[in-house]
Amino acid sequence: MRILGEPIDLGWNAARLWRCERAYLCLLLATALLDAASTTAFMSSLGVDRELNPLVRGLSAFCGIVIGPLLGKIGQLIGAVALCLLAPRLGRFTLSVAILLNLLALVVNLHVYQLGGPVVGP
Repeated sequence: MRILGEPIDLGWNAARLWRCERAYLCLLLATALLDAASTTAFMSSLGVDRELNPLVRGLSAFCGIVIGPLLGKIGQLIGAVALCLLAPRLGRFTLSVAILLNLLALVVNLHVYQLGGPVVGP
């Protein structure tokens, strides 16, 4: 595959990603599942309207409070891995940012669930 005239070997990049960043990939999957579970937990008691992410809120309203967050996380995982395959030098950074965002979302979800109200807004 060529992008902007540069050759990109997706097979080699995928093998390198799995070989070099396996721990980051596993950590990303774990934090994504925890975020989806915490999102489902607070939406089950407080309602879909408390979700701050408009995409996940819409998916949850349309598909349900379990499937919506999972579809959002599947999209996140596909996006992170695709970026790592296209730009392997940014792999560790990309995965680290996604992991930190998942952890931040987990903390916010637990905070909202514990307090029963939004972190921001009225």
